[in-house]
Amino acid sequence: MKIIRQIGIIFTVCWLSLVIEKLLPFTFPASVIGMILLFLCLFTGVLKIEHIQEKADFLLGNMAFFFVPAGVSIMNYFDVLKHSIVQLVFVCIISTIITFAVTAWSVKIDTPFDEKAMAIVRQHFEPSYKAKDDQIVEVSDAYSLLKVFNKELTEKDSDELIEMYFAGTKIVAFVKSEIDLLSVCNKLEAGFNARGIISDKGNVRLAEIDERNDFSGVFGSFRIFNFEIYTHNLDLNNDEIIVEGQYTEQQKLILEEIANSTSWNFDQYKVEHAMGDKNILVQAGAGTGKTYSMVSRIAYLCMSRKRFINNLVDEIAMVTFTNEAADNMKLRLKQYFMNCYILTKNKKVLHEIEAVDLMQISTIHKFAKAVLQSNAMEYGLGADFAISSSEYAKEQIYEKYLNDFLVEKQKEDANFAQQLRMPVHKFRKLLMHFSQQLYNKSYGIKELKAENLGTFEEWPFFNDVIMKVMIPAEKEYEEQIFSKIKLI
Repeated sequence: MKIIRQIGIIFTVCWLSLVIEKLLPFTFPASVIGMILLFLCLFTGVLKIEHIQEKADFLLGNMAFFFVPAGVSIMNYFDVLKHSIVQLVFVCIISTIITFAVTAWSVKIDTPFDEKAMAIVRQHFEPSYKAKDDQIVEVSDAYSLLKVFNKELTEKDSDELIEMYFAGTKIVAFVKSEIDLLSVCNKLEAGFNARGIISDKGNVRLAEIDERNDFSGVFGSFRIFNFEIYTHNLDLNNDEIIVEGQYTEQQKLILEEIANSTSWNFDQYKVEHAMGDKNILVQAGAGTGKTYSMVSRIAYLCMSRKRFINNLVDEIAMVTFTNEAADNMKLRLKQYFMNCYILTKNKKVLHEIEAVDLMQISTIHKFAKAVLQSNAMEYGLGADFAISSSEYAKEQIYEKYLNDFLVEKQKEDANFAQQLRMPVHKFRKLLMHFSQQLYNKSYGIKELKAENLGTFEEWPFFNDVIMKVMIPAEKEYEEQIFSKIKLI
């Protein structure tokens, strides 16, 4: 249905262009009219890219095929063309050369060759490529800046940090004294208040009437969204400046020493700024900042060197254990880019918020289904294939164990059914819903123990239900699923 809808949209545009061509009092190609109509529809928001993208990609990918009819038609007039074949070939060659030359000349005049830009592009597509010192991206263009000051901060130093921050650069700074830290915080506070922005629980938002920031009481370190500053006690020869996480071995030793003497997390910094060809394994417990690291990593991939390279949203895939985790990740990413927009007022950042929905962030099940759907025809599945949830099979298993449980309890107490306080089928649905919620929270039903469940005043028998119904039912359902996988 999706493909049919996209084909319908494209053919409708083509038909309208033909109608307009007939109505115009002068000659104008319908193909050009169609491109103009499509552009206006996309520009005004009447159509979204996703409404035509899949079909358009197919047509562009097979464009050579659509030139075959035109080439075959030319053969019908070969008798006419053969008398001028030399002249035609000559014109084609000369016009092609002129087109190439004019295009190259115009590009050279309009956009002179930029070695820095080329170096940055090469670093993206060739992770092993090492740029020369004079080809490194300017600090003012960087996604992030880490600076270790070896001397007392000047007014200029503080102003530059604040200016870069509100321009969109992520700042990590290490200063020598509390006075320097307070000086930067005061300027940061003034910048926030002047722009009507409030720091709010790790994010930023527009201030309401009479709301003001108060960064007083700072000691040792200070953190807000995309800005971190710490005091250090190292004696260095010079200031250390690190752009977008690209540090030398000597600088790495300095950063490790700083991380050991402050609350700054060097491991998170390394994960965020790792090169595109690196495989990263992160092992950490709950609440240690894994989600923060992933959000920062994606932000780095999407926004670093943004002036020169298209974003990578369509190349990012993230697999989570639960739907809840996937939804939470999307919310965190959208919040991150919204924070960036509030700080910088850069409308281009709004594109990233919308693009989050295009990222492949889902459970392993949805990801696998998306892969199958994109290649359904090659696998012989058909365009409209569906995947069964096995919900009915699970209900049958639960019903079996629940019936056995009820029979056992009825033998002990003839009035036991009244203690359920609801029909049996509703109680079964409740148990399955409880199981699903545990799954969404990444709690394994088989790991539950009766002694850890507590008691329920309404259902004092609930512990028995967990142990005698839910756990064996889930085990049997799991075995049934795996047996089907083996058959496949």
